[in-house]
Amino acid sequence: MGTLLHYRHQERPYHWPVSRYRSGHLLGAVKKRVHISVWLGALLAVVGLSLLILGKGAITTINLGDVLTLACAVSFALHIIFVDRFIRRVDYRQLLLIQVGVVALLSLIGALSLEGLPQRFPSVLIRGVLVTGLAATALALYVLNRFQRYSTASYTAIILTMEPVFAGLFGFLFLGEILTAW
Repeated sequence: MGTLLHYRHQERPYHWPVSRYRSGHLLGAVKKRVHISVWLGALLAVVGLSLLILGKGAITTINLGDVLTLACAVSFALHIIFVDRFIRRVDYRQLLLIQVGVVALLSLIGALSLEGLPQRFPSVLIRGVLVTGLAATALALYVLNRFQRYSTASYTAIILTMEPVFAGLFGFLFLGEILTAW
């Protein structure tokens, strides 16, 4: 999805708004030409994700989970685009601090409003918060912010679409999970 939002905006006297966003241009999110390797990577990502979504048959209905998944993909795309813009203007550590702080605050609000305050804090809860808070959030955002300045939003989006592939591979290798066709 990030790749789909990563197009070059050309300043031509097109009529607003229909003609301004022609094929290969969308919202002028990032003013860079998209390389053919990015298009191929995006195509492979779409094919792979389609195989995951379609399963054994065609999609006949759209449910709330599908809508939330689409909203999440759009949010990730916008996040990648904005990190790409801001990381070249500010120190990555400042951006990281803001991002982790916002995630922590929103997660706390969501947890307390949906689950309430737990009566006790078992070790599995503390371990889960530390793993998801430090490794899955802070470390992932650190890597993204630290190294995205050396790449483009398009390549970053393609790399992030490999997450389900690595999750399946590591689940197979380290947890003994069985990989099936569907």
